[in-house]
Amino acid sequence: MSTAPKALPTQVATTPKADHHKTEVTKTQADAVAKELGAKPSDTLAVQLGKYAEQMHAAAALKDTAQRGKAVTEARRQLSSIAGKPVTPEQAAKVDGLLGLPAAQPATVQ
Repeated sequence: MSTAPKALPTQVATTPKADHHKTEVTKTQADAVAKELGAKPSDTLAVQLGKYAEQMHAAAALKDTAQRGKAVTEARRQLSSIAGKPVTPEQAAKVDGLLGLPAAQPATVQ
């Protein structure tokens, strides 16, 4: 008769950030975004898109319109960097929808 201890269920602890909009992007979402942007799916894409989503949530939380516009523009630049090419406003809006982000104003990508 074995006296080996039973395996306990695995628990994963996460440390919440100050921003309560910690965003985890699934592989399915990342693949859909890659397809939309014409980019290659990669192992790091979900993490990069999670950071983009966090930037967009932070931008949406800003009350000042000018600051919000700057933050959205910076996030859109990050999205273009992730894609490796310029992203159209239509593509950015589609990506935001795929990631469950609210519509952002301005929707321009620079």
